[in-house]
This record gives sequence, C-alpha cells and structure tokens, in this order.
Amino acid sequence: MIVTRFLYLPLLFLLFFLLSSLSVFAHGGVSDDDSSGVSVERLQECVSLERDRDVCYASLCADDATWLCADSILDVSVPTVGPDTAMLILHDIMKSPVFSISSDGHLLSHTIGQSLARNLGSTGEYFLRCPSGFNDGCFHGFFEVVILESETPVDTVEDICGSMPNDATPKERSYCYHGAGHVFMMHESHDLDAAIALCLQIHGDWSESCLQGVFMENAGDREWELKKKNFREDEPLYPCTVVADRFKPECYINHHGYLVRHYSESWDSLADVCRGAGDFKHYCFGGLGLMLGSEYWIDVVSDDFSVNEKSHTEKAVFLCERFPDEHIFDCYSHLVPSFLNFDVDDLTRVSHLCSSASEMYRRFCFEQVGSYLRNLVSTDAQRIVACDTVPSRFRDVCIGVSSDDAEVFTESPSTSFFDRLKNPFVLLFQPFRTLLTSFVFSFPLTAFSHSDSDTDVDSSGDIASDTASSESAAFAGEDRDYSFLSRPLTFLQSFLGWVSGLFHFQSSADRAVPLHVLTPEDDSDLLLHDSVFMDEALQTYTLRSLTASLSRLGMSGGFDCHNRAHEMGRRAYELLGNDAFKNCGVECHSGCRHGATEAFFAKNGASDLGASIGMLCGEERSVFDLHQCIHGVGHGLMAWFDYHLYDALEACDLIDQEFHRNSCYSGVFMENIVGGIARNDAVASGSGHFTDYLTDDPHYPCNSVANVYKGQCYWLQTDRMLQLRGIDAISGLCAGAPEAFQFQCFHSMGRTVSSFYGRDSERSYSLCSTIPNIENRNTCLEGALSDSFWDATQSGYAVKLCEMAVGSSFERRCYEQLIIRASEVLLRDSIADFCKTLPSLYRTQCLDQETPQAQPLSAAEHVSAQSDAEQVDVAVVRYVDGAYVPDRVHISVGGKVTWVNEDQAFWPASNLHPTHAAYPGSDIKQCGGEREDFLFDACRTLDFGSEYSFFFHEVGEWRYHDHINPVATGVVVVSEK
Repeated sequence: MIVTRFLYLPLLFLLFFLLSSLSVFAHGGVSDDDSSGVSVERLQECVSLERDRDVCYASLCADDATWLCADSILDVSVPTVGPDTAMLILHDIMKSPVFSISSDGHLLSHTIGQSLARNLGSTGEYFLRCPSGFNDGCFHGFFEVVILESETPVDTVEDICGSMPNDATPKERSYCYHGAGHVFMMHESHDLDAAIALCLQIHGDWSESCLQGVFMENAGDREWELKKKNFREDEPLYPCTVVADRFKPECYINHHGYLVRHYSESWDSLADVCRGAGDFKHYCFGGLGLMLGSEYWIDVVSDDFSVNEKSHTEKAVFLCERFPDEHIFDCYSHLVPSFLNFDVDDLTRVSHLCSSASEMYRRFCFEQVGSYLRNLVSTDAQRIVACDTVPSRFRDVCIGVSSDDAEVFTESPSTSFFDRLKNPFVLLFQPFRTLLTSFVFSFPLTAFSHSDSDTDVDSSGDIASDTASSESAAFAGEDRDYSFLSRPLTFLQSFLGWVSGLFHFQSSADRAVPLHVLTPEDDSDLLLHDSVFMDEALQTYTLRSLTASLSRLGMSGGFDCHNRAHEMGRRAYELLGNDAFKNCGVECHSGCRHGATEAFFAKNGASDLGASIGMLCGEERSVFDLHQCIHGVGHGLMAWFDYHLYDALEACDLIDQEFHRNSCYSGVFMENIVGGIARNDAVASGSGHFTDYLTDDPHYPCNSVANVYKGQCYWLQTDRMLQLRGIDAISGLCAGAPEAFQFQCFHSMGRTVSSFYGRDSERSYSLCSTIPNIENRNTCLEGALSDSFWDATQSGYAVKLCEMAVGSSFERRCYEQLIIRASEVLLRDSIADFCKTLPSLYRTQCLDQETPQAQPLSAAEHVSAQSDAEQVDVAVVRYVDGAYVPDRVHISVGGKVTWVNEDQAFWPASNLHPTHAAYPGSDIKQCGGEREDFLFDACRTLDFGSEYSFFFHEVGEWRYHDHINPVATGVVVVSEK
C-alpha cells in the first residue's frame, strides 16, 4: 500500500509545478511609456541582453548615467519585470564602469522597495516580495512609503509585519521590524529618543530588531544636518556611551557608518576607538566586521593597505585578522551574516571567505554560516541544499543543529549498515528517496538566482577561481527570469523531508548504562552539533568513550570541547540518572561531569548537600578524580542558586575538608565566568544563563570576596582578564593582584594561555617566558602544563613543553609535575609506556610514582533552613540602605509579597537582570503593555514610601533583584499549602 501511494507523488508534483508557474502571470503589467522617461519596451530589451546590459541601461536616460538615472530605471523596473529582476539590474549597475556610482548600492535598493509598495501592494505578503541584497535596502524603502504618512506608525508596522505568512523565516520577520526602525527615525525627524520610544511599543522580541534599524539609520550618512545633534565631535562613541545599557548592543553594532566617516585615519585607529567601549567593545568590533561585507565600505577602509589587488573576500579576511586576537571572533561572527545579507541565494562568496580564513578561525567561520542560514530559510532541506556548496569537511558544521531532514538527506560517515537496520522502514523508503533526491537536488535553487561572485567551488569542495562565471548569464535568453521555478522545487524538497520524517523513529530512552565503546574509527562530527545523534549515542556507547571522542574531535577541529561536554553531561543525566557521574570521562576539562552535576541539582535541589555529594562523588578514590567531581558540584551549585555567587560559596562552606571546599569554590568561580561569557546570548534569548558578579574590573569579584575565597577566585580569574583586556595584559594584571594570591593568578594565566593558543606548547612557553619575575614565570608554565594534559591523547603537548624547558630553572619542576599528572590521568597499564618517552634522568621517578589517594569526603547535611521556615500567605519585605530585609521569605502558593521602600528609590523585579524573565511569564519588554499586572516586575522606579505587591501562583524559589541597584537581591520561596 505504501508503494501504491508513492505513485501519486509525481502527479502531485506536476500539478503543483503548473499552479506555481501560472501564478507568475497573475499581476497586471504597466504601460509602455513611464512618466520618468524610461521606455518600458527598451528596458525589457536591455534585460534580455547577454552582455553589455549596463551600457543599454545608461542609454535609457536622457541625462548621463548618474545616480538619478539608476534610480529612475529601478523605479520603472519593479512593475515592469518584477522586484527580483530589478535587484539583478541593480547588481549590474553597481558593477558597471559606465555608471561608477560611489556608494554601496544600499540607498538605491531602497528605490526597489518604494516602487514595490506603491505599484504592487503594501501588505506583509508584498513585503516578502522584497529581494534580499545590499543589506536589505528594499525592506527599508518599502516602509518609507507606508509609514511616513501614517498617523499611527506603530499600528501600521504591526499590521504589515503581523500579516506575514506563517512560513516566513525568522530573518524575514526580523527585517520587517528592522526596516520599520529605519523609517521611525525619519518619521520622528531623526529624534533618536522618540524613535526608540516607538520601537519599545513593538510587541515581543521584535522591538530589538526595530532598535537595530533605528541605530543603523542614525549612523548612516543621509540627512546629516538633521542628525548631527545626535553626535559629539570629541566623543567618537557617542551616543552609544549614554543610551541605556539595554540599547547599547544595537547602538555599537550599527555605529560603524559614523566611525568610518569621521574617525577612520586607519583601520587600526578604528580598533583603538572600539577599545573604549568597555563591556560593549565586542559589539563595536562586531559592527566593524559587519561593515566588511560591503565592497564599498571595504574599499574605503583598506585604502591605506596594499590589498587593492585582492578580491573582496581576501580583503575582508585580511582586515578581520588585523584585529586584536580576542576580537577576531567578533569580526567573523558579524562578517558572515553581512556577506549573506548581500548574496543570500549563493554561498560561493561566503564559502570562499571562510576557506580563506586562518586555520584557527576557519571552522568557526563555517559554523556562523550554518547558524545564520537557519534564519534565512524556512526548512532544513533548503539549508542542506545550500550547504552543498561549502567544502566537504565543513558541510556538517554548515548544516548545523540536528534535524530529521539532515539525517535523511546526508549520510554520516559513521552511520553503519547495522544502525540503519534498526528501522526497516528506512530501508524500504531508501530506493524511492534516492531516486527523487537525485532528480530534485540536481537542480540547486541557486541555479535560478543571479550571482555576482568571482569564485566557485569545485567537486572536491575546494575553492577555484572562475572569472568566466562572474559574467552573469541570468538575463541571457533561456535563463531570463526563471526564479519562479524554484518554488515547486522548494516545495518538493520540503515534502521529501516530511515524508522521510514518517519513517524516522527514535527508540525510547533506556536507563541501562550502555556498554559499547566508541572507537576513533567511529568518531563523527555530528556529536558536536546534532542533539538527536548525541541522545542516540548516549544510549549506545559508554560515556567515557563518548567524552574521549569529543576530545579527539575538538583537537582535530582546533576548538575547546568543554562546553559541548557540559551539554553531554546534562543529557546523560536525563537519560541515565546518577550513573552519569560514574561514567563521564575526564576529557574536555571534565565538562561532562560538570554538566551532569548541574542537571542533578536542577532536579533535586541542594537542601541536603551532604547526601548529594556522597551520592555524586563518594566512590572517587584518586585526588584528581575527586577534585574534578567536587569542582563539578561547584558548577552545579552556582547554576542551582541562579548564579548568586555568595549563596553558592556558602553552600561549599558546608564541606568539611579544606581541600574539598577549595575544589567546590573553584567550580563556583569558573561557572561565574562562564555565565559572564554567555551573558550577551542570555539577554538575547532569555536562556537564564547570567551572572551579576562580573564588571569591567578585571579583578572583580576576587577583590570583593573574603580572603578564604580569594585564592580559588584568582585560580580562574585570568579567563575574565583575557575577555576584558586581552592575552598580553594578563601578566601585568596578575602582578597587580594581592601578593598572597599571585601564585594562583599566574598559575591561572598559564592555563588561560594554553587554552587560548589551542595547547600550542611553543606559543604558551614563549608568552609565559615574557614574565620578568622568574618564580611567576615558572608558575605560569606550570599552569600551561596542567592545562595541556588532561588525558592520554594530550600527553604529547605536555612532554613537548618540558622538552622546551631543558636547561632552564623550570626543567626539574616541569618533569616532576608532568609525572604527577600522568599518575593522575593515565591508566596504570599505560604509565610504563609513557615513562619511556621521558629523558632517562626522570624515568625511574616516573615508574615509581603512585597515584595520590583522596581524603575521605564528608559534608554537613543542609544548605539552608529554608524548609523549616514559617510558611505564610502574606509577607512584607523592606528596602533599607540598598538591601532587602529579610532577603528570603517563605509563602504559600497564591500568597502575596509586598515590598516597602524605605530608601531613596527602588525597582523590585524578577531575575535575571536586566531581562526580568526568570519568573514564568515575566519580561521587562512587556512593561507598559496589557500584561503588566501579571509580571513579577514593578516596571518603574518607585520613590521613598512607595509599595509594590505581587501574588505568586508558581511553586519554586523565585530570585529577584533591584533593577536600579542589581546587587540588592532576595528570594521568595513558594510552596504548596
């Protein structure tokens, strides 16, 4: 019966093909003569030419081939040949020496949007007919027509963007509101505050897209006389320095247009300006990267370099990698979307860009391609087709996160015949799927799109120069305006993905601990990004072998696998329960164990810490393994206490032995820094991974905690120093730490340096050797050694570092620490082989070294007495001297808490700062809306004597803070009656 149904598919496809094709002729035409003087008939003749179309376009205008001539041609083109072809005309004009227009084409693409709205329609459906390109100027022009005359601009935007079809991509929806932001600035006569206020009336997360448009328009060069009031000549980063923190990211990302026009003595001078952006400098550097996607801007900023003979992609890579090391990733993360904004239908140029990047940035670049593609296309099948154009070894990275389509349309090299046999229906469907996909995907959608690329990808996945392909054939005879053919093919590709999903079944989770070992031959990059693949692997292979596989993949790809191992640990706990702790490997800096611990506390709480630690770590015998386990407990406690540093540290205080307490403290401080690194993503996504205990002070919070915690804080703090000041500044910062804690700081520096350089022993040794003080220098090298040797696969890095130290004051210390580390991380039967690789002077000591045994573990039972607290229906909290008193109250579900202000001003709100989204349904973006009364958020500053009350209907521990003074915090514990 299944096969019989398949016989109807070609008929369905043919019917859909005919209907889609007929829709092209649905709209009416225009007269042969246009009021602009451009002959419609002559324009159509120009479009049909195979070459010299730009010369033909120039002949359409009575005047010379000027910007105004191009504007008139584009205005007539939209109703004559459609907006897609109008965009291709603009591509020809911008590349033409006949026109020689000195701009990036963005403003001319506005004309296409204006003409579309005037001549075809101004609803969400017609908005989607705007072709992408030239930083999506068509979308901006569309809104210039429909908003500027509107008395209720926000309602107009909501009507248009809200009427977009359900299958509109996230990128399309975002650019709808982004375009509105541009025009809000014009509507308000470039009053920045007034335009921001309009954006804040946009519902949900789309207000951020609107704000991006506002700040981009503000920094643009149009109507400068009206806008110059928004800038200050002596402050290059103004107004970004004075807008509210929640607006700073959008401001800095879009500030590059102003910076380049007014402060671009050189590319390096722009980097110096961005360093002044403090905590937001990553956005400033990212904005410069965004600018490099435009050929116009890149030629402006590269005039002082000898790169004029290079291609656009080569110039972009050259300039991006001139940034300080710590900001090169910022550049690439914004450069890739910028390239895709200019040519979204063809990945050839962006593939060339990423392939031209230095090896250490190449994989990251292709990851950004895959990530951004998910906003550009509607289905996974389309993304898979697009990623076929990238080099084969980066294809899985480009495809990105897991999807059933990815499993159906791509063959993983590690997928065995036995694995496919688990589902006989997949084998039944395979011949039909192969037949159809070989037909459908032989017609890539990019074949129906214009490309101005000067590069191509050969069959092996390598980039090949193809100057012939740079001559567009999109207008030549039979290729003319066949973009409509892509619609039925897109439909069929999506349909295939849906049919494939009918035959894809996933086995239910089995609580039994898997026993199969994953060998190096079975390693697959899918483990790095495919969640479904990871879940299946966790039910098939041992955690220890999976962690080892992650480590191997990380080393081969040149990146740190710690965070991915965290995710593996969390998923392992969900699938395997407490057995996850016993089976996690120590590779990837023990990230698997850390993640499992976080999941444990998220599920079980931390009220009985003694029993919890005994359950998690009680069976560990070696010092190294027990340290890693309790360090993971610190990670878990920090996450459990919602990144409230002092609560987590006080929980660690309940551990009896000082050595074990320090292990716990180190996990807390490490998670605090990880939370800070993830801060921007958390604000954007509402994920909740956020800490208030980081500032732009590179010594904070180490300089604010009690001395008992300072050592472990400095043991991790150099990761934060790197983030704030860069790799070269760490040595001086550690020298400025309190003398009693400089050992921990310089040891941490070695660990940070090793990680930063991808465990490159030579570079780590070289940087640590620049430290003037010999003891601090050797301490740094010891830290680098520790970081480079976590499992058997990494021993070579550590041995090489010690070989470099031969003859120096660090030689004996290096080999002694190397031998101790080997005894901790290597299996006993492999120690002898390792010892043979050492100089004869140290072999006997290596063979005689015993694995250190851990001290017995014990801890007090309760983290807090919260379970014994009095449970009431009404509670009152006073705000006194910048603190909430009491800072913890316990109420029944449905109960009320009232906050009374006895200070100058306060604004109580749910964590996390500044999103206020931790309590279900709350979000600062909804303040002022119809749901304000349902938010755990005062939504405004309240003066002395004011009160704020909230009824709690959700059971849990709900942390809150003061939005004006975020260090003032408290907890409302809500329990069943």
